[in-house]
Amino acid sequence: MKAGRVIGGLALLLLVAGAGLYLLRDRLFGGDVEYSEISPEAAAQAEEKLTRLREEREPVQLSGVELSSLLHYRYPNSLPPVLRDPAIGFAGDTVQLSGRLATESLPSFGDLDRMRMLLPDTTPVVVRGQLQPLPDGRTSFQVQQVEVAEIPIPERLYPRVLERLRRGADAGLPENVVAFRLPPGIGSARVENSQLLLNP
Repeated sequence: MKAGRVIGGLALLLLVAGAGLYLLRDRLFGGDVEYSEISPEAAAQAEEKLTRLREEREPVQLSGVELSSLLHYRYPNSLPPVLRDPAIGFAGDTVQLSGRLATESLPSFGDLDRMRMLLPDTTPVVVRGQLQPLPDGRTSFQVQQVEVAEIPIPERLYPRVLERLRRGADAGLPENVVAFRLPPGIGSARVENSQLLLNP
C-alpha cells in the first residue's frame, strides 16, 4: 500500500487546526467553568466566549475541551466521516490533534506494516504541531510529529500528508507547514499555557 493513500485521511486531522476556527467564521462565538470532558455545556461556554470576542472585541481563551465540544455538539457533520472521534488538545504552546482513521487507509512503512494485522478496524492517529503568525496576515500550522497507533510516522512523509492542503500561496513555506486565514473578527491566534488565545 503506498503512503500516498493516507494523504486524504491524515490531512483531515490537520484540517482540525484550521477548521476548528474556520468553520466558526459565520457564527463566532464570565465566571467561566473549567470543563474536563467534552460536553454540551463546554460547547455552550465556548460559544459565549466567541460571542464576546465578536461583539465586545474582548480577547478570549479556549481550552481543547471547549474546541472539541464545539466540533462534537455544534458541528458534528462538518468533518468527513473518515475521521472519527476528532479531538483537540493543548500542551504548553503545542497543539495536539487526534482521531481515528480506517486502518486500511494508513501508509505502508516498516514498523506499521509489521503490526497492521494486529490493529483494529480503526487506528488512533495523533498530529502535534504549533500555530505561528505569518507576515501576510495568515496563520500557519507547523507539523512536528505524526503518530499512528503510537508509532511515529517518518518526517519524510509529512509533505505528502500536507500536499492536498497546501496552495500556491504556500510556496516558499517549509514543507511541513500549512497556512490558513483566520475567520473574520479574529485578528490573531496563538497557543500559550495550554490555551488557545484569540484576539480581535
